[in-house]
Amino acid sequence: MDLRPDRRYIQSSRLVYGNAGQPDRASPLLEQAVRTDPENEAVYFNVANYSVRRRDWKQALQNYNRVLQINPANSAAAVEKGRVYLELDRAEDAVENLNKALEVDPHSFDAYILLSSAYEKLGHTREAIAAAEEAQRIRPGAPEANAAIDRLNSRLGKVGARSATNATDSAK
Repeated sequence: MDLRPDRRYIQSSRLVYGNAGQPDRASPLLEQAVRTDPENEAVYFNVANYSVRRRDWKQALQNYNRVLQINPANSAAAVEKGRVYLELDRAEDAVENLNKALEVDPHSFDAYILLSSAYEKLGHTREAIAAAEEAQRIRPGAPEANAAIDRLNSRLGKVGARSATNATDSAK
């Protein structure tokens, strides 16, 4: 007879405690979930996300890496790993991971928005605009894409360029 707690119970308890502001109670449940099911990518993804909430970037990266070892096609883990690299001011690493995420899921809005930010941090304004425009194609009217395009175009001296482009597109 298996007396280990059900994986779903552990994960739901972690969510309850974590979201209720009791991370000290969530942590042991996450550790138990890893021991109970060490090949479950969702468990490591949850541990990584929990680490991000605590701003434990090293732990977050270790767990996103574990997710990607288990399933290299997990684009969400690659996106979140890119987000962590941006938090750490490691824009080149962010670009690398976000491009990997886009190889798996070329329609990832979050990957393109973060890629735009990473390119912007590297001073690659044209690449940043291209990534933000791709995000805008995926999710038309998204305020974060519009703001990025406006901000980046203003750096290139193209103030109002997005507005003019959108007006032309609307007239067609």
